[in-house]
Amino acid sequence: MNEEGWYVDSYGLHEARWISDGAPTTLVRDGGLETQDPPPDTPPPVPSELLAETDLTDGGDLRRADRPRPRP
Repeated sequence: MNEEGWYVDSYGLHEARWISDGAPTTLVRDGGLETQDPPPDTPPPVPSELLAETDLTDGGDLRRADRPRPRP
């Protein structure tokens, strides 16, 4: 089975890049923000390194869009 998941971006352009079926995709992550950026047309200069899984939060840091923002 080929690699799949978040890996350190082997191209060094972003913190992480999603690898699917062993190939880099356009999905990248920087500081927790996911965006799209096509990988270069050249082979990665270094081998892929799997990122450690991060624990999901309980959602306590989320708020509903229809609720007013709490005052500081």
